[in-house]
Amino acid sequence: MSAQSHLRSLVICINFLVLESVVIPSSYAQELPPFKTFTSEIYNGSNQNWDISQAESGDIYVANNEGLLAYNGSTWQIYPVPNNTIVRAVRAIESRIYTGCYMDFGYWQKDANGELFYTSISKDLEAPMIEDEHIWRIFSLDNYVLFQSLNRVYIHNTQSLHTSYLDTDGIFKMYELDGVFYFQDTQKRVYKIKNGQIELVKAFVGFNQYNIISLFQIDKGLLILTEKDGFFKLQDDTISPWKTALDDVLGGLSIYNAIRLNDGSIMIGTISKGLIQLDPQGMLILELDKNLGLENNTVLSLFEDANQNVWAGLDNGVAVININAPVKFFNDKDGSIGAVYANVEFNDRLYLGTNQGLFVSTDSKRTSFEFVKGTNGQVWSLFVHDNVLFCGHNEGTFVVNGSGSAKISDFPGTWNFQTVPEKDGFILQGNYTGLSYLQKIDNNWKFGGVFEGFDISARYLEREDQNTYWINHEYKGIYKLSLDFDTYQVINAALDTVMNKGIHSGLTRYRNQIIYSYKEGVFTKNKGAPNFKRDSVLSAVWDSAKNYISGKIIVDSNDNLWAFNSRYVNLVRPNSIGNAYRMEQLPLASNLRNLVTNFENISQTSEGVYVLGTNNGYLTLETDNFKNPQTSIRIETAQLMGRFRDSTVKVFDKPYAFEPQFNAANFSFTTPVYDAYLVTEYQHRMRGAGDGQWSDWSKDHTANYANLNDGDYEFEVRSRQGDVLSENVASFTFRINTPWFRSTVAYIFYILGFAALIAFVHNLYTNYYRKQRERLIVENEKQLAVKQLEAERQIVQLRNESLRQAVESKNKELAISTMAMIKKNELLNTIKKELQKHTDQDNSKGVKEVTEIIDQNLLNKKEWKVFEEAFNNTDKDFITKLKTKHPSLTSNDVRLCSFLRLNLSSKEIAPLLNISPRSVEIKRYRLRKKMELDSSVNLSNYILQI
Repeated sequence: MSAQSHLRSLVICINFLVLESVVIPSSYAQELPPFKTFTSEIYNGSNQNWDISQAESGDIYVANNEGLLAYNGSTWQIYPVPNNTIVRAVRAIESRIYTGCYMDFGYWQKDANGELFYTSISKDLEAPMIEDEHIWRIFSLDNYVLFQSLNRVYIHNTQSLHTSYLDTDGIFKMYELDGVFYFQDTQKRVYKIKNGQIELVKAFVGFNQYNIISLFQIDKGLLILTEKDGFFKLQDDTISPWKTALDDVLGGLSIYNAIRLNDGSIMIGTISKGLIQLDPQGMLILELDKNLGLENNTVLSLFEDANQNVWAGLDNGVAVININAPVKFFNDKDGSIGAVYANVEFNDRLYLGTNQGLFVSTDSKRTSFEFVKGTNGQVWSLFVHDNVLFCGHNEGTFVVNGSGSAKISDFPGTWNFQTVPEKDGFILQGNYTGLSYLQKIDNNWKFGGVFEGFDISARYLEREDQNTYWINHEYKGIYKLSLDFDTYQVINAALDTVMNKGIHSGLTRYRNQIIYSYKEGVFTKNKGAPNFKRDSVLSAVWDSAKNYISGKIIVDSNDNLWAFNSRYVNLVRPNSIGNAYRMEQLPLASNLRNLVTNFENISQTSEGVYVLGTNNGYLTLETDNFKNPQTSIRIETAQLMGRFRDSTVKVFDKPYAFEPQFNAANFSFTTPVYDAYLVTEYQHRMRGAGDGQWSDWSKDHTANYANLNDGDYEFEVRSRQGDVLSENVASFTFRINTPWFRSTVAYIFYILGFAALIAFVHNLYTNYYRKQRERLIVENEKQLAVKQLEAERQIVQLRNESLRQAVESKNKELAISTMAMIKKNELLNTIKKELQKHTDQDNSKGVKEVTEIIDQNLLNKKEWKVFEEAFNNTDKDFITKLKTKHPSLTSNDVRLCSFLRLNLSSKEIAPLLNISPRSVEIKRYRLRKKMELDSSVNLSNYILQI
């Protein structure tokens, strides 16, 4: 072999060893009960929590560094003590919450408004408390409450209200057993308080090298738990060690406190190792520390509530552990195991098939798992047959033996296994690409071959009869196959066209029926029946379509059916008579169980105990102990809100009435249940508002209503865990008063006011119309006057028009007359000129006479006077204005101006004046001089403008 080949082989070996080293390491954990932790950020207080108690209401009270913490199952609230010091002790007794702190002790009680108020007992002491004194524990017996500090025991009589005290030499711890109080002093001597006196317990003399944490009553003696040395028994005045699992766990660690639980086990709180629980025989039941989810490893206080939940006050936080819960969780926190796809118990060992390989428990308590060698990769199924464990794997099929394995098939992707009753030593397999089979040859299982004629993934494979099989493919649908086991052929593969395909659908065989399940319900097919039919009883496992998450239904070894929805794990048991079913709903919500969706897997490990694989380990269910608790609900606060202020109610013993401004309501409510594996849901309604229907179920512990009108209302709320309703319906009755503006008196005032308004409006309208009528009269009179003026104006216009027409007529007459004068003078001048031509002729005397007559007619003053009068009538006051403006003008000048006023030319004026046109121009020139007109002024225009 070449050097290169050697190098390649070496690299492959190294890679294999590295891969094995990654997945092989075992994982240490344990099956834990459900628990919940509360950090200081959640409860809004300080880190340290020194004591815990529970009131009759079910509320939890915690002694915290910043005061008294109260938890009602939904919300936390803190109440600082008046002197703002650390509260180290708390004890709920009837309706009072007693607390002890630095230099004070007393009790809290609710007032008439439901608010907690504090009453100090120590302030009434006959002698003051010791300087820097703290109250560390509180006990009660009959009518007495005992407050223990490090130096005294204060005894308060709740009837007489008298408080006395016992002085000691110092107290390390105080304990109560069957009404007798014991304490160990700083010298590690043990005393008891009897008849109000302190007595030394002689049985403990010589046991002074140990700090005693707790005392427990046992048969014929006491059980003593020490700080660092474990348990001792005191019997017949003899103290001897009691060997328990605690001796192996402690390793020098310190114990801070311990309590005995109702089931007889002992819960121990340590300084640095969290919680340890021992059974009555001293065997280890539980270890819970920070690595497993506890908030802190130092446990300062322990308390068991009314529902047997254990509360732990930590150095940082508070935890509640449901130790008796029917469900326990194995959480693979470091991820070395992975998501579990299959599980089975075989040869008293639990096998987990995961996405990282196959793992097997190393002990009966399943505290650790080791990797089954050779199974790296995805495991799909585990199957036990013929006392052999088969592993269906991504790479094929393995036979498992203890923590080892042997691959018997390389045909990839083995989904499941089916035995064939007619063929011994034969197993049918569903694979990624069809069907294959295994055969037992020479007492060894081997791969037989592949069924030809079908190459679709056969994850769900179920037998109907000898040769008929059904396969479900969630993306393609349901196939009916006819198999020939002689030729290993799929003779026929028919897709069922009636049934719908469905995502996350499932297929299984139950009681000779093929069951197909998907979101729309569960459908069954009997042997020989033509089609699937919906089974109304089994379909109820989905509860409703919105709760559907997976259609996978599992048949366990006891012939029970398992189905899963978002709210329940459904267990369907067959009735002993007939084919009926009995359905049980285990209220474990999907977010808590954290299963691998549509790859749910479950197997029985013991009577009534089942293992379910999860995404990070597994959980166990004790079906016989899975009971829904009967709970009650109460309203915590009712807050009515107005525009300017709010009103809060905490006591609901009577109907309340609120002012009209409060038109919105906010309610908070709770069911004091502290089971971490149960989901509490609430439903509410408001009678008197809208249709008053119940709301949808919700985890929200508040309800809000807005725009409430006046009237009577009743708010109701109820809760449920699983399908069990609370035993009561809490209610709050209230009324929103009618606003004053809608009261009877207001309506009377409205009627009177409306009547007065009508009268006022009537009077207003009467006055208005009267004034309007008067205004109309005045307006009409004005309009009439205007019309009269208009008529008079029109008359004047008509008169002026008439005058204008008369003037125009006169002007026409004047023009005609003027023209006539011009024509006459022109004619006379013409005749005169003709006569002057004959002056030397005969009868010259006669011509001369005629000429004189003509001259007389040309210069006829009478005609001029008529003309001047007509002119004045036409152009009134012109001559007067002219003479006023130019007084130097002669009559001839005035006459020339008149002719110019008539817009006559010089040629036209010349005949009228019996002169030549040249003479007229001269006269015009002289007239301009007399009028002193500038040469740029037109004479005719000037005269026309006068």
